[in-house]
Amino acid sequence: MLAGALALALTLGVVVLVVNHSRSVAAPARDQPDEPLSDERAAAQVVDAVLEVVKSTAVRDPAGGYAFISCRNADDPPYRAAVHLTFTVPRGNSVAYLNGIAAAMTGLGWADADAHAQHFGRKLTRAGLTAEFYRNPERTDLATMRIDGECSVFTAHHADDPESTERTDRLRQVK
Repeated sequence: MLAGALALALTLGVVVLVVNHSRSVAAPARDQPDEPLSDERAAAQVVDAVLEVVKSTAVRDPAGGYAFISCRNADDPPYRAAVHLTFTVPRGNSVAYLNGIAAAMTGLGWADADAHAQHFGRKLTRAGLTAEFYRNPERTDLATMRIDGECSVFTAHHADDPESTERTDRLRQVK
Protein backbone atom coordinates (compact mmCIF):
# COMPACT_ATOMS: atom_id res chain seq x y z
CA MET A 1 0.00 0.00 0.00
CA LEU A 2 2.81 2.40 0.89
CA ALA A 3 4.62 1.57 -2.38
CA GLY A 4 1.46 2.30 -4.36
CA ALA A 5 0.96 5.63 -2.61
CA LEU A 6 4.61 6.53 -3.21
CA ALA A 7 4.34 5.63 -6.92
CA LEU A 8 1.18 7.76 -7.25
CA ALA A 9 2.86 10.67 -5.46
CA LEU A 10 5.90 10.47 -7.74
CA THR A 11 3.68 10.29 -10.80
CA LEU A 12 1.84 13.41 -9.70
CA GLY A 13 5.09 15.12 -8.76
CA VAL A 14 4.16 15.39 -5.11
CA VAL A 15 6.47 14.59 -2.27
CA VAL A 16 5.47 14.80 1.38
CA LEU A 17 8.01 14.69 4.15
CA VAL A 18 6.72 14.15 7.69
CA VAL A 19 9.05 14.91 10.58
CA ASN A 20 8.05 14.25 14.15
CA HIS A 21 10.28 16.78 15.90
CA SER A 22 9.28 15.86 19.46
CA ARG A 23 10.94 12.45 19.07
CA SER A 24 14.24 14.10 18.27
CA VAL A 25 14.27 15.80 21.69
CA ALA A 26 15.46 13.82 24.68
CA ALA A 27 12.57 12.43 26.77
CA PRO A 28 13.40 14.35 29.98
CA ALA A 29 13.51 17.65 28.08
CA ARG A 30 10.17 16.84 26.43
CA ASP A 31 8.45 15.89 29.69
CA GLN A 32 9.66 18.71 31.93
CA PRO A 33 7.88 22.07 31.63
CA ASP A 34 9.84 25.30 31.21
CA GLU A 35 9.07 26.27 34.80
CA PRO A 36 8.46 23.30 37.12
CA LEU A 37 6.51 24.06 40.29
CA SER A 38 8.09 23.77 43.70
CA ASP A 39 6.34 21.55 46.23
CA GLU A 40 5.21 24.64 48.12
CA ARG A 41 3.79 26.37 45.03
CA ALA A 42 2.01 23.22 43.83
CA ALA A 43 0.44 22.66 47.27
CA ALA A 44 -0.56 26.32 47.51
CA GLN A 45 -2.16 26.11 44.06
CA VAL A 46 -4.65 23.44 45.12
CA VAL A 47 -5.05 24.40 48.79
CA ASP A 48 -5.79 28.04 47.91
CA ALA A 49 -8.31 26.89 45.31
CA VAL A 50 -10.15 24.61 47.72
CA LEU A 51 -10.15 27.29 50.44
CA GLU A 52 -11.74 29.70 47.96
CA VAL A 53 -14.36 27.08 47.04
CA VAL A 54 -15.16 26.35 50.68
CA LYS A 55 -15.46 30.06 51.48
CA SER A 56 -17.62 30.90 48.46
CA THR A 57 -19.98 27.93 48.23
CA ALA A 58 -22.44 25.96 50.31
CA VAL A 59 -19.88 23.25 51.22
CA ARG A 60 -20.80 22.00 54.72
CA ASP A 61 -18.45 20.42 57.28
CA PRO A 62 -15.41 20.25 54.97
CA ALA A 63 -12.63 17.80 55.82
CA GLY A 64 -9.56 16.87 53.83
CA GLY A 65 -5.97 17.37 52.90
CA TYR A 66 -3.55 17.23 50.01
CA ALA A 67 -0.98 14.80 48.66
CA PHE A 68 1.39 14.55 45.69
CA ILE A 69 0.30 12.07 43.02
CA SER A 70 2.28 10.82 40.04
CA CYS A 71 0.85 11.91 36.71
CA ARG A 72 2.53 8.97 34.99
CA ASN A 73 2.28 5.90 37.21
CA ALA A 74 2.45 5.08 40.93
CA ASP A 75 5.95 6.44 41.53
CA ASP A 76 7.59 8.50 38.79
CA PRO A 77 7.57 12.24 38.07
CA PRO A 78 6.00 14.45 37.11
CA TYR A 79 3.71 14.85 40.11
CA ARG A 80 0.74 17.04 40.84
CA ALA A 81 -0.66 18.20 44.14
CA ALA A 82 -4.22 17.07 44.75
CA VAL A 83 -6.71 18.02 47.46
CA HIS A 84 -9.19 15.39 48.54
CA LEU A 85 -12.17 16.97 50.30
CA THR A 86 -15.29 15.45 51.80
CA PHE A 87 -18.32 17.45 52.88
CA THR A 88 -21.84 16.87 54.13
CA VAL A 89 -24.75 16.70 51.70
CA PRO A 90 -28.07 17.92 53.13
CA ARG A 91 -31.10 15.64 52.98
CA GLY A 92 -33.24 16.18 49.96
CA ASN A 93 -32.14 16.97 46.44
CA SER A 94 -28.39 16.30 46.40
CA VAL A 95 -28.20 16.94 42.64
CA ALA A 96 -29.55 20.47 43.07
CA TYR A 97 -27.16 21.03 46.00
CA LEU A 98 -24.11 19.94 43.96
CA ASN A 99 -25.30 21.97 40.98
CA GLY A 100 -25.49 25.00 43.31
CA ILE A 101 -21.86 24.43 44.29
CA ALA A 102 -20.94 24.19 40.58
CA ALA A 103 -22.80 27.44 39.87
CA ALA A 104 -20.92 29.20 42.68
CA MET A 105 -17.63 27.84 41.34
CA THR A 106 -18.52 29.07 37.85
CA GLY A 107 -18.85 32.52 39.40
CA LEU A 108 -15.25 32.12 40.61
CA GLY A 109 -14.00 31.46 37.07
CA TRP A 110 -14.36 27.68 36.88
CA ALA A 111 -15.86 26.21 33.69
CA ASP A 112 -17.42 22.85 32.86
CA ALA A 113 -14.83 20.34 31.64
CA ASP A 114 -15.17 18.46 28.37
CA ALA A 115 -15.11 15.07 30.15
CA HIS A 116 -17.69 13.97 32.69
CA ALA A 117 -17.00 13.26 36.35
CA GLN A 118 -17.45 9.84 37.85
CA HIS A 119 -20.57 8.82 39.77
CA PHE A 120 -22.77 11.31 37.87
CA GLY A 121 -20.95 14.25 39.41
CA ARG A 122 -19.53 17.47 38.03
CA LYS A 123 -16.13 18.25 36.56
CA LEU A 124 -14.85 21.82 36.28
CA THR A 125 -11.54 23.39 35.23
CA ARG A 126 -9.74 26.66 35.87
CA ALA A 127 -6.19 27.80 35.08
CA GLY A 128 -4.56 24.36 35.01
CA LEU A 129 -6.70 22.95 37.84
CA THR A 130 -9.43 20.32 37.62
CA ALA A 131 -12.19 19.90 40.20
CA GLU A 132 -14.31 16.78 40.24
CA PHE A 133 -17.10 16.29 42.76
CA TYR A 134 -19.94 13.88 43.31
CA ARG A 135 -22.12 12.36 46.00
CA ASN A 136 -20.36 9.51 47.76
CA PRO A 137 -21.88 6.27 46.41
CA GLU A 138 -21.42 4.45 49.72
CA ARG A 139 -22.50 7.22 52.10
CA THR A 140 -25.22 9.35 50.59
CA ASP A 141 -24.85 11.95 53.35
CA LEU A 142 -21.36 12.84 52.04
CA ALA A 143 -19.88 14.24 48.85
CA THR A 144 -16.33 14.05 47.62
CA MET A 145 -14.39 16.76 45.80
CA ARG A 146 -10.91 16.41 44.39
CA ILE A 147 -8.97 19.34 42.99
CA ASP A 148 -5.93 18.37 40.95
CA GLY A 149 -3.11 20.75 40.13
CA GLU A 150 -0.74 20.86 37.20
CA CYS A 151 1.64 18.00 36.43
CA SER A 152 4.65 20.24 37.00
CA VAL A 153 6.38 18.95 40.14
CA PHE A 154 9.64 17.08 39.57
CA THR A 155 10.94 16.63 43.12
CA ALA A 156 10.87 13.03 44.36
CA HIS A 157 7.60 11.99 46.01
CA HIS A 158 7.67 8.23 45.44
CA ALA A 159 8.59 7.63 49.10
CA ASP A 160 6.00 10.02 50.57
CA ASP A 161 3.68 8.82 53.28
CA PRO A 162 0.53 7.79 51.38
CA GLU A 163 -1.61 9.74 53.83
CA SER A 164 -2.33 13.28 52.76
CA THR A 165 -1.30 16.41 54.60
CA GLU A 166 -4.40 17.09 56.69
CA ARG A 167 -5.99 20.54 56.34
CA THR A 168 -9.42 20.02 57.95
CA ASP A 169 -8.86 22.61 60.69
CA ARG A 170 -7.85 25.23 58.14
CA LEU A 171 -10.82 24.35 55.92
CA ARG A 172 -13.29 24.76 58.75
CA GLN A 173 -11.83 28.11 59.83
CA VAL A 174 -12.62 29.60 56.43
CA LYS A 175 -16.40 29.72 56.89
